[in-house]
Amino acid sequence: KGITGDQEAVMDQGKVEYMADGMSLLLTLVGREDLEILKSEGLAGLRRTRLMRLSSEAVSQGALLGYEDLCFLLVSSLSTLKRDVSIIEEAGISVPLKGRRLRPGISSEDFA
Repeated sequence: KGITGDQEAVMDQGKVEYMADGMSLLLTLVGREDLEILKSEGLAGLRRTRLMRLSSEAVSQGALLGYEDLCFLLVSSLSTLKRDVSIIEEAGISVPLKGRRLRPGISSEDFA
């Protein structure tokens, strides 16, 4: 697990190569819209946006991230991320994570 590859070239684009479930994933750690989200929604809103983006990107590449992965990538505690996932899901948005069931009627294709 962890960041791999030529980090300088990849990080120039805000992306990081990350190993999860034995797969190499290209994930957007810093998105173009992040500064605006930070200004309008604060740090918690930015973290939740990144959590959803990272989870969705992993699914689109055929993998699921777990809380351990997200704690590392987002430099956040497990309790913070669990609270964020609860808040996101209370808003009606499912967050695909390893070891969790999706809400009924939701499939992994909904995140691609």
